[in-house]
Amino acid sequence: MDIQIAILEKTPSLLRELILEIPLSQHKLARIPGKWTIHEHACHLVVVDLVMQARFEKFHKDAFPEFRPYLPGAQSPALPLLEMDLEEKLSIFPENRQNLIHSIRQLRVEDWNKKAIHPEYLDYSAGHLLRHLMMHDHLHMFRIQQLWLTQDAFL
Repeated sequence: MDIQIAILEKTPSLLRELILEIPLSQHKLARIPGKWTIHEHACHLVVVDLVMQARFEKFHKDAFPEFRPYLPGAQSPALPLLEMDLEEKLSIFPENRQNLIHSIRQLRVEDWNKKAIHPEYLDYSAGHLLRHLMMHDHLHMFRIQQLWLTQDAFL
């Protein structure tokens, strides 16, 4: 758990470092029709932190936590990620992430042991959510790098 939290704490600086390497002209370039741009992936990482923080808080507060899927654009209204100010999002990400980490650290042993209901998953706990968030961060950063560096024939 401590390693996963340490990795989560690094995401804002890793994302900023990655975005700074990419020419601005590529940020909103739609390289794959119908798929997110670099800009959208980056903004999504910042926006989703509030959803994840609320989930960890629910594990802390609710005896039997139940969750609804967060499927941007499918079940929930799609946020206008492309219209968001990326620099603003990157500037608030470190504080948002620290707030999220604070919520994670508030969890008690009994919170970590709770089994939650989530229609998307066979098993759902705070530990699963922690790992999911870590992998989610890196999946989107991988996609950003892929959109930046991969030649069209290999996308």
